Amino acid sequence: MNNNDKGTIKRFFAMVAVIVILGFLAGVVGELWINGFLMPDPYLNFKRYSDLSKKIDDLIVKQQDTKKEAQGADKLLNDTVEKIRPTVVKIYKYKKFTNKQISSLLPDEFLGLGTIVTNDGWIITNNLVSKNEKDKYFIVTNENKIFESQENVRDQKTGVVFLKIAANNLSVIDFSLKYDTVNGQQVFLFGAGDDLQLENIDKLNYFDNQDFSSYLHKSEVFYKYIHLGEALPASYLGSPVVTLNGKMIGLYSSVDGLVLPVDYFKGLLKNVGKNEIYIWPYLGINFYDLSEIINPDLSGNKGALINSIKDINVDSPAKGILLTQDIILKVENEEVNANKNLVELLMQYRPDEKINLTVKRGTEEKVVEVQLGKAK
Repeated sequence: MNNNDKGTIKRFFAMVAVIVILGFLAGVVGELWINGFLMPDPYLNFKRYSDLSKKIDDLIVKQQDTKKEAQGADKLLNDTVEKIRPTVVKIYKYKKFTNKQISSLLPDEFLGLGTIVTNDGWIITNNLVSKNEKDKYFIVTNENKIFESQENVRDQKTGVVFLKIAANNLSVIDFSLKYDTVNGQQVFLFGAGDDLQLENIDKLNYFDNQDFSSYLHKSEVFYKYIHLGEALPASYLGSPVVTLNGKMIGLYSSVDGLVLPVDYFKGLLKNVGKNEIYIWPYLGINFYDLSEIINPDLSGNKGALINSIKDINVDSPAKGILLTQDIILKVENEEVNANKNLVELLMQYRPDEKINLTVKRGTEEKVVEVQLGKAK
């Protein structure tokens, strides 16, 4: 082998080495390019090309799992809606007609919705749907059966109305209190045309304070509501507001998106059907809810402040027991705060019941006993 042949062989192997090195570098650059540009960490982080195939397979599986989860969530919602729908009724103006068919009820005669709360025919709605206690109404069930309302029982404090129809073995709704829910939680409502509206809870304790004078509250008047993320039209009035696990947390009561919590009318629910007028307890004071007021001189922003002697009514059972500038901190052992205001706590008790109030008087805390009266 002459020197020329040896040189040719050396150049050949050198070329092969260069090609191998370039191929390796191209692979590394390609991997880095894919990792860093097409699929940056941590979306896909692989060390070998065999890992890329596995990661893509895993990704496809995850997408399939996500689709299954979404389908499962849709089925759960559909099942919940179908469970609740038979408890929701439509309320129409009453008129005399011989042919009691659903087609005889006109759209402009629709007033709102109601919810069946007892299997013997008691229905809850509000006073924007049923405006007059002397009026009769047509109640249309989910099966399009038409009933005439027989009784009309109203509560002025909450605006809740109970209508009675002659029926038995009806489906009834379950309830949940406000404190079992959270801000941002998803709920649903029904509309006039059997449509469904998904909403989120914007605020569990919403207070629309238009001016400073509105900060002064009465111990017998509810002022905090659940507020939805979006206001719904009048066709939704009276609809139950239902969680995704099928519990009614309130009654849609205003086109401003306000929901009356079940907590406010649970006493009425216990009394419905007893042919008794529900009587609210009475403390007879006006107060400032300190959780609403920003004041650096007030520590903790909790409690209910009695600001003036005029804020204790002359017929208040607390007259001579509660004093001006007292801050009510607790009702029994429950703290008065942004989540549980004084009115909500008082309404858990019955007229004539004795309760302990923890008050801050000056720099001291003391417990006083008050016997609640009967609201007029």
